[in-house]
Amino acid sequence: MKRNCNVGDLAITVRAELPQNIGNIVKILSPKGYGSWWGFARRTFQWEVEISANGANLNYEIGNQVISKTIGLVPDACLRPILPASITAKASQKKEVHPICLVLLDECLVSAASPQV
Repeated sequence: MKRNCNVGDLAITVRAELPQNIGNIVKILSPKGYGSWWGFARRTFQWEVEISANGANLNYEIGNQVISKTIGLVPDACLRPILPASITAKASQKKEVHPICLVLLDECLVSAASPQV
């Protein structure tokens, strides 16, 4: 089965049990294989990811507690790539993408995902 993301990609969370996780910008670190995940009837492929914006977190509900982490697991089905790894690597080598751009992109996407009043 074709996956949405690859190692090194920047991706956005488009589906999550906890609404505060939707719109997170993450970097795909490594594959973790198939496992159980809330909301999926079958085992689903998961990635280890790192949150890209300073001060942001990945939130997980464990029992009655919400745990916040900067590195954690996310199912591939919940992610969509923003920049493929090949483009991200080239930009990093050439220093074409300033880190503040990633923070600003994250803020824009979070704002866009928030309900309008």
